[in-house]
Amino acid sequence: MDQNNEPRRVIFEGEEFSQRPMPSFRNQRPKIVEWVIKYSGRLVKDENQARYAILGLIGLSLVIAII
Repeated sequence: MDQNNEPRRVIFEGEEFSQRPMPSFRNQRPKIVEWVIKYSGRLVKDENQARYAILGLIGLSLVIAII
């Protein structure tokens, strides 16, 4: 039995797992939100407004498709 109560380290192909770089997804905007902000002609100023604009376009597309 293991008496020191430490978790075992996992090694993949001779490299320690903790040495691998972890990608950061927390501060990245979705590409479509960036596109809407960029090409809106300064009508959309932040990420929240871009999301509402995208939802509005989806809703308008659904109404047109139903009609």
